[in-house]
Amino acid sequence: MDQLYINRLLKNPDAIVRMRLGINTSGATTIEAFLTQDFDLSASANWSSPFENFAAEASKLVRVVTDLSKIIPGGETLTQVFLGAGGNATFLPFATTIVDYFGTTRPSFSLDLVFIATDATKDPRRDLLKLYSGVFPTRSNEGIFAALSPSGESPFMGAPLGYFSRLGAVERGYVTLQIGRWLFIGKPPLIIKGVNPKISKAPTSKGVPLYVEVGVSLEFALTPSIDDVRNWFPGLSGV
Repeated sequence: MDQLYINRLLKNPDAIVRMRLGINTSGATTIEAFLTQDFDLSASANWSSPFENFAAEASKLVRVVTDLSKIIPGGETLTQVFLGAGGNATFLPFATTIVDYFGTTRPSFSLDLVFIATDATKDPRRDLLKLYSGVFPTRSNEGIFAALSPSGESPFMGAPLGYFSRLGAVERGYVTLQIGRWLFIGKPPLIIKGVNPKISKAPTSKGVPLYVEVGVSLEFALTPSIDDVRNWFPGLSGV
């Protein structure tokens, strides 16, 4: 990554990414990075026929009957009278081709980010550790199991960032995202699925990496509604 490219990022307010991690927990923290690549936010819905499997199995049965009729004297002609299509009809009533809505897949997407040591006090590895806290579990030193353990730690692992949900609602430990001036995702909650870093071998005068590039994979903890999606884009009211 050359200095000219870094300077371009620093001068572009819409390349700035802010992520708030661990919402509603005492350890909530914010990271700020630069977006190095465009990203996509695709979505897909499940539209299918509730009778599709039934029609497929019925079609197999019809084909068995038509094939058997060909080896029975007069059977093939009789089958053509009832089924038509040369006796090779498929069971496919028009009603079975109508689709219904069966839900929308929770979207996931990735961001290509870079943390840069923009001054002598900045160490990009600190922000990387914050991202790691979104995928690695925590250990607890509370509860009866911790009290009985020789190490004083519970044998159970806690969810990253203190994530906690109850009765279909995410209460804490999730992530929000802002990209530049045109995208803010605060609802529904986001979770970090993966962190893939590449640490620069070039050091600063303080002996820390000059930058850390990282690919971050995010996913929604709940399926967004269209009202949620509208609120992601400031200035697009009424769409």
